[in-house]
Amino acid sequence: MSIKRGSEPFQFAIHVVKGRWFSVFASFLIMAGAGATYLFGVYSKQIKSSLGYDQTTLNLLGFFKDLGANVGVLSGLIGEVTPTWFVLLIGSAMNFAGYFMIWLAVTAKIPKPKVWHMCLYICIGANSQNFANTGALVTCVKNFPASRGVMLGLLKGFTGLSGAMFTQIYLAVYGDNSKSMILLIAWLPAALSVIFVYTIRPMKLVRQPNELRVFYHFLYVSIGLAVFLMVMIVLQKQVDFSQAAYAGSVSVVCFFLFVPLGIAIREELILWNLMKQPVDPPTELTVKKLPAQESEAKEEQEKKTKISCFVDVFNKPKRGEDYSILQALLSIDMLILFIATLCGLGSSLTAVDNLGQIGESLGYPTKTISSFVSLVSIWNYFGRVFSGFVSESLLVKWKVPRPLMMTLVLLLSCVGHLLIAFPAPGSVYVASVIIGFSFGAQLPLLFAIISELFGLKYYSTLFNCGQLASPLGSYILNVKVTGMLYDREALKELAKSGMARSSVKELICLGNQCYRLAFSILTAITFFGAVVSLILVVRTREFYKGDIYKNIAKMSSSRSSSTSNGGGPCEFALQVVKGRWFTVFASFLIMAGAGATYLFGVYSKDIKSTLGYDQTTLNMLGFFKDLGANVGVLSGLIGEVTPTWFVLLLGSGLNFVGYFMIYLAVTEKIVKPKVWQMCLYICVGANSQNFANTGALVTCVKNFPESRGVMLGLLKGFTGLSGAIFTQLYLAIYPNDSKSLILLIGWLPAALSVVFVYTIRPMQVVRQKNEIRVFYHFLYISISLALFIMAMSLIQRKVAFSQAAYAGTATVVCLFMFIPLGVAIREELVLWNLKKKTVDPRTEIAVEKPSEIQEVKDDLDPASSSSAVQDQNKKSTSCCGDICKKPTRGEDYTILQALLSTDMIILFIATFCGLGSSLTAIDNLGQIGEALGYPTKTISTFASLVSIWNYFGRVFSGFVSETLMVKWKVPRTLMMTIMLVLSSISYLSIAFPFRGSVYVASVVIGVSFGAQLTLLFTIISELFGLKYYATLLNCGQLASPLGSYILNVKVTGMLYDREALNQLAKKGLTRASVKELTCLGSQCYRLSFCILAGITFFGALVSLILVVRTREFYKGDIYKKYREPA
Repeated sequence: MSIKRGSEPFQFAIHVVKGRWFSVFASFLIMAGAGATYLFGVYSKQIKSSLGYDQTTLNLLGFFKDLGANVGVLSGLIGEVTPTWFVLLIGSAMNFAGYFMIWLAVTAKIPKPKVWHMCLYICIGANSQNFANTGALVTCVKNFPASRGVMLGLLKGFTGLSGAMFTQIYLAVYGDNSKSMILLIAWLPAALSVIFVYTIRPMKLVRQPNELRVFYHFLYVSIGLAVFLMVMIVLQKQVDFSQAAYAGSVSVVCFFLFVPLGIAIREELILWNLMKQPVDPPTELTVKKLPAQESEAKEEQEKKTKISCFVDVFNKPKRGEDYSILQALLSIDMLILFIATLCGLGSSLTAVDNLGQIGESLGYPTKTISSFVSLVSIWNYFGRVFSGFVSESLLVKWKVPRPLMMTLVLLLSCVGHLLIAFPAPGSVYVASVIIGFSFGAQLPLLFAIISELFGLKYYSTLFNCGQLASPLGSYILNVKVTGMLYDREALKELAKSGMARSSVKELICLGNQCYRLAFSILTAITFFGAVVSLILVVRTREFYKGDIYKNIAKMSSSRSSSTSNGGGPCEFALQVVKGRWFTVFASFLIMAGAGATYLFGVYSKDIKSTLGYDQTTLNMLGFFKDLGANVGVLSGLIGEVTPTWFVLLLGSGLNFVGYFMIYLAVTEKIVKPKVWQMCLYICVGANSQNFANTGALVTCVKNFPESRGVMLGLLKGFTGLSGAIFTQLYLAIYPNDSKSLILLIGWLPAALSVVFVYTIRPMQVVRQKNEIRVFYHFLYISISLALFIMAMSLIQRKVAFSQAAYAGTATVVCLFMFIPLGVAIREELVLWNLKKKTVDPRTEIAVEKPSEIQEVKDDLDPASSSSAVQDQNKKSTSCCGDICKKPTRGEDYTILQALLSTDMIILFIATFCGLGSSLTAIDNLGQIGEALGYPTKTISTFASLVSIWNYFGRVFSGFVSETLMVKWKVPRTLMMTIMLVLSSISYLSIAFPFRGSVYVASVVIGVSFGAQLTLLFTIISELFGLKYYATLLNCGQLASPLGSYILNVKVTGMLYDREALNQLAKKGLTRASVKELTCLGSQCYRLSFCILAGITFFGALVSLILVVRTREFYKGDIYKKYREPA
């Protein structure tokens, strides 16, 4: 293919718009606008009140909506004989006409229509959804047949999110006016179909090697959108949003919707570059069909042309082959699917359509009812995506029949119906989640099962036929059961009031009894549907055991990748950003923002005074902070199966949500939360620290495995400095307002993770000769930063700083933070110059093989393929297998092998004693200073000292232990013992304070606490390997929150409160007479810190056992395997 260079950007733009991936992006937007039917629960109240309908009439309207939304046979048949653009245009026109007429009726701009008119309008509007399905969804499934499960999950997932997105948009555009939502539903989906009408079309079937990876990228984006919508719903329930705030929320929603466009452009750019490369003649292959094959193909083609889709009804092909329409419709499998769908989707539609009236009958306000609808929409999305991706994984890996997932989903749906039949406080929230999830999961499963059992030839018609049971179920269960039972209860209430039906315009029922019988019936019917679907599981289990995609034509093309050795500034800038050293710099910044948990001692006083907590309650809050900060197993497991950028984004969201809610509570911008809510907020916010560890720290350790000690020391050192850095920044931005410090903690770390989200990723391990020298340069910079902050802390204690002076200090701090960027650029420049020179065989250069080239090589080279199979067999061993047969120290342990080893148990006990005590001391630092009579400014100094010396402890333990180990073979575990002994001494200086002792204690506690974390992470990586390091390092911290809970809440907090109550009793006061329980004097913490000193010393003795057990291991060359050639 020839490409004109002069018009290359224009040619590429055309290539993108005509490409398969842009078609997927356009389909996402169209499907996101095709879920307006799920908003009926929001605007049905307006129809009912404006037109004076009773519940039976309203449910009749709901039935015609479901009828239109699910009877898509017409759109399917039209799709069989007309192009896609025609199908989309018809759907666009029907959508606008139907909903626009409803809007005119509700706003009284036309005379009140008859009931059958309204039924016709809503049926036409809802039926447009099937044209979107036929035009976009069917086309995408045919374009990506081998990924149909995930494709269906994604497309139907965006449809499921539609309701929540429309809610945000209408609140931003029209305010809280649900009548205007009908107008929005009319024009927006129609406009989307018109805009993208020519970009969605069937294309040539090509199977890309990285196809599934791209779909997972789309998945992560959609999950981000769903999580954001969920957060907005929670915030909008707690805080009154202005029109501008709603507009900002919608802007973020639109941003998420257009992120897939960037992914599509990226994929098309890869294809574009491959098209421009010259074709190597030897790679051109000509495949000639043998005469026998040609004869078979000709006979097959003649057979297909002779057979109509409506004949040969009883001579059915095998499952998975192409059925004719009547063959499929008259099959037993389709009959079973029909019954299960009638029960499952019919019940779910009934629940969704009645959600507004359910909320009204149970006394919920209108705003909360909108939250129910949004929850259904969001969890509808999660159900659709979950059923698509998870059922696909279960099918491919373990041959689990997809109908079994449908059975489980129907059983889950029964639980949601029972929560409405027998409501409890808050049960409707849970029911909305369950019903939304199960309803969403059923549709992709239904569509995927139909495509797998009956083939793709008449799929556009068959999948629309498969939905026909839904409106039938909706009519019976919604109109004839639920609506009539509701009206019966409402009439009973009217009779009790001495009124007749004619005396009220709107028939309303209030109370639990309104829906009890109806939803009990729905539960029984759904359970029956689950039992019926089990028959299909039994019938198809053998089919799903085979390769159901073997009939899909596979096309493979060998691809090559060329690397330019030269280039200009743009190419160099790209190399810097994609380089290992820039990853280190970005990780420094992210880790510097990940230590906000160490500032609890500064802002805990505000929490205690604002919310009126006693010390035990405050220490409980501190425990949940430590729990969140140290229980990182979830982040580790997520890090094992998702890319680094997804881990960082997830952590960013958790950080902002958790601390922002605390800020709202402390500044009294929301109603005073309950204690459990505050514990949840701080646990969520603190847990983000583990996602930073997993995303940045684990990645850097894997990129620099032979320098892991110094790397961990530096990264955890920046985390240790985090408290002091935050203190300087908040004094510059929010002068001496510790409540605003919580706000800073909320947004700054989240922003850092978002900014550098794509720069941190695993790379090929390369040992550079000057690697350790570069790390020492980073060390000198970080030491200078620490010394500067220490000097500023001391000066600020003696001199009153102005706002400008604080701003100047913060500027210098930021300058120090960006000096490592200069070091990273310098190192990348060295590599850049090496690439431009003739390559010396002795020079170590990292070259990443493109996955496509490796796949082609594996296909062509039998030996390579055999080796790959052996590697795959190794990989297929479960991470939880071979528990009792442990490898030698330093090799890769599985997760359970490591967790159940004696070495890990010893580390657990030492960590419980050491880190548990250190966290207790740090969390109580503010109250210790207060008890001993120090002013607030001095208490901030204590926190800064702990932060700074925390940094020194982390860096010291990393660099010094590395030097001692490499040069003198000193076990790294011995350093942990020394730190624990040092820590126990510092606790005695608080238990028996003297003048200035708290300053000394802050320094020693900071050093020992920082050192313990770095040593723990390094020891785990050395003893148990790097394969499951992301999970193991987070498991290693689990002892910390347990120690914190026992030592902080159950020991220190209770002993403090006991002393405080004794002081109150001496004054003749009771606990009820004071808002805040405060203890003053050295006796407040004496007994508790004596206990901490004893426990920490015991931990030191236990750690000595590990020193003895590992001394032979550390005498060897523990990094030998990283220097051996691959």
